[in-house]
Amino acid sequence: MDWPEILSSATVAILAVWLGATVFSRAPADRAARLFSLLALLLACWAGARALEPFADREAAPFLQHLRNASAYLLPPLLAHLVAVFTSSRIRGSRLLIIGIGYAAAVPLAVRAFTDPARPFHVDAPHFSLPWIGGEVFGWAWIALRLAVLAAAAWWAWRYVAEVRADPSRIRQATAVLAAVLLGAVGATLLILPTLARPPLWFSVSLVGLALVCATYAVVAQRVFLAPEVARQAVSSTLAGGLAVTALVGALFALEAVADEALGLGLPIVTAVVLALSLAVYDPVRLAWRRLTKGRDRARAESALPMGVGPDRLAAQHADDSIAPALDRLVWRFGLSGARALAGDGRVIAEAGSLEGPAVVLPLAAGAEQWGQLLIGAKQSGLPFGKAETLVLEQTAEYVAAALHLGERQRQHAAERAALVAEREAQDAKANVLAAAVETDAAPALRIYALGPLRAELGDAQIVQWGGRKAGSRQAEAMFAFLFDRGQRGVAKDEFLDLIWPDVPFDRADVAFHRTMNGLRRTLAPAGATIAFFNDRYHLTLNAATWSDVAAFTASLAQASDASSSSQVLPSLLQARVLYRGDYLDDCPFYGDSADVEERRTQLRQRFVDLLVALGTQYEMAGDRPAAADAFRQAVAVSTDDCPPATEGLARLRASA
Repeated sequence: MDWPEILSSATVAILAVWLGATVFSRAPADRAARLFSLLALLLACWAGARALEPFADREAAPFLQHLRNASAYLLPPLLAHLVAVFTSSRIRGSRLLIIGIGYAAAVPLAVRAFTDPARPFHVDAPHFSLPWIGGEVFGWAWIALRLAVLAAAAWWAWRYVAEVRADPSRIRQATAVLAAVLLGAVGATLLILPTLARPPLWFSVSLVGLALVCATYAVVAQRVFLAPEVARQAVSSTLAGGLAVTALVGALFALEAVADEALGLGLPIVTAVVLALSLAVYDPVRLAWRRLTKGRDRARAESALPMGVGPDRLAAQHADDSIAPALDRLVWRFGLSGARALAGDGRVIAEAGSLEGPAVVLPLAAGAEQWGQLLIGAKQSGLPFGKAETLVLEQTAEYVAAALHLGERQRQHAAERAALVAEREAQDAKANVLAAAVETDAAPALRIYALGPLRAELGDAQIVQWGGRKAGSRQAEAMFAFLFDRGQRGVAKDEFLDLIWPDVPFDRADVAFHRTMNGLRRTLAPAGATIAFFNDRYHLTLNAATWSDVAAFTASLAQASDASSSSQVLPSLLQARVLYRGDYLDDCPFYGDSADVEERRTQLRQRFVDLLVALGTQYEMAGDRPAAADAFRQAVAVSTDDCPPATEGLARLRASA
């Protein structure tokens, strides 16, 4: 067995099946895409037959050989047809003649590969022949015809690169197509040549595989047949999912064989168990995948939101920025020497190609406004413009004038909007100063207890309803805890959505987020606390009179650390011990169980352990053995490790007993 040929053929077959199915399933209405999918299918049949033929039995081997020959006969004219459709809007003249001759010869011979396989069109005997024409002549004629069709396809692809050289948006695409066609044509040529004149088969098949790799690059990276986002999805999700399914099926076959050999039952036990497990874990896996990919989905969803909810799309790109790409497309499509849009003062607005002398001059008028002129160069072919082409040129002039008009209005609107935003910010700043001056003395005090279960008191009453009537109180409480914990770092909207609404569609989660945020702002407003948005993050700003047990706990520890005598240390430690009611933000909805809180929770717990050790040491120095032992034991119980200082303190107390 020629393993290099088998492996290269199998690789070509798998890549052709995937690429053809991907293009056809996502662009079935595109004529060129349909031809490409058919070409990939025939290539997969040809390569698959080559890979499987050494393993086939006597009955299957002839069929695979006939399938390989029939597919090989049809591939050259189909490749030429695809290149012709891709490089020109209409096939005519010599191109139509070459493609027609290729199909006229290939289709009957492909049928004969199954109906009369004993007399193929080969140079070597046995081969098809007539009394007055030898079989060797037929064989060389068939080789020459296929090579001529392949050469024509390569020449058309080369001409296409030269035609779009002035269009930077299509030159890479055309180059990728040319590379795929050239590699495929060279590989096919080496396979078509007689046995004595060609290199090893694996080398020729590998060239065809490289052609498929170039075609994949053209489809995925250069937007041939597919839009960029569709191509990326095909590579990321479809390919990953296909490999996962393939691995699962392969594992099932292997495990089923092992189970059947071990148990001898002849029943698909492993398949049934795996199917049950798949049904059980499908939904969690799907939700986990959505969490991984929802950032991209959310960005796409935001692009469709109206301006009142989503980003400002008017500021993204002005309408007149699209004039240059439109002229590039016009020059490329009609084969013009160039095109140029001029303002009324002679200034060049946009241009494409190299315009030497205008063949057509069109006014740029939008309503009663005159914006300048559109200069259209002559065709490179020297032919005059037809009626349909003249109509397209006039529509282009109308489009350019409308784009200039809309672009000017957009700039005016952007300037007015920027002025309004500046005035609004100034007004808000004055309102904040006035509100602070009026409400500083009258605002009820806000007391926050976060060491242990979260609790907040506004004046003399505990806050029970954190959000408004239409906002969930638990969601608002989690939002407050997140903001309180982050402090000056702030929280991004995506982080809120990931924590509180992880499995809710973005549009609904966005509405719920803004409703909850507004409700929380209204709840905190009487205490003078505000939630501001800047630098793409939300920040909680508390009133100077706001008290929190976390700040008081930290201050007591700092006071104990700065004390100069043991008589001053003990009261501060006792005060801090009373403040620590339990783990930081324990039992807080959503946020209390998240990974975001663990770092600070662990830090505060460790500081409490250090407090207990210091308190036990103070009691030990004062001779209060029961109080010291109680502090050391509590330190060991609270600590996540053995707490060596507390353990050593207990050992000292036992030794001195």
